[in-house]
Amino acid sequence: MLWSPACRAHDGSPTGCDAYAHPNITGERCPKTLETTNRGSTLPLRSLAIVFAIDLLTPIRIAIWVFYMLPVVLCMWVNRPSVPLATAAVSAVLIMLGFAYSASDPNTSREVLQINRAMGILVLLVMAAVAHLYIKLRLAVQRTVWLQQGVAQLNLQLRGGHRPRRLA
Repeated sequence: MLWSPACRAHDGSPTGCDAYAHPNITGERCPKTLETTNRGSTLPLRSLAIVFAIDLLTPIRIAIWVFYMLPVVLCMWVNRPSVPLATAAVSAVLIMLGFAYSASDPNTSREVLQINRAMGILVLLVMAAVAHLYIKLRLAVQRTVWLQQGVAQLNLQLRGGHRPRRLA
């Protein structure tokens, strides 16, 4: 087998390509790795940009920061455990920038809005940590299933149709 167990395109593994970019024997990267990773990780980035644009265009009293959770949730389908953490960190920075550059409203207290957004950042970070653990566990379970399937296939092949006299 030329490719690592992480690549579905080459060995039938259910795990799919992870973005850890598993090399083959010659040191080349699996072309499916980049394709799968790029396709999966652009959706959270796109949604992050859209939410930030909406955050800048709406008055500060409207809790648009809640929608920053959408990109973190979309990271659940990416096979890299670090993506939710990075997305949450970028979201936290964008929440602060949105607070600084949104149109102010004289009827609302800035302190209340700061506390509101700080709680939102905390929730984002907790959700990203949970998503990180979920992805790590999902990949571990997929790898275990793949290994168990390989052992079962190997047992079937080793059992074979050989007769005891022929083996002696």
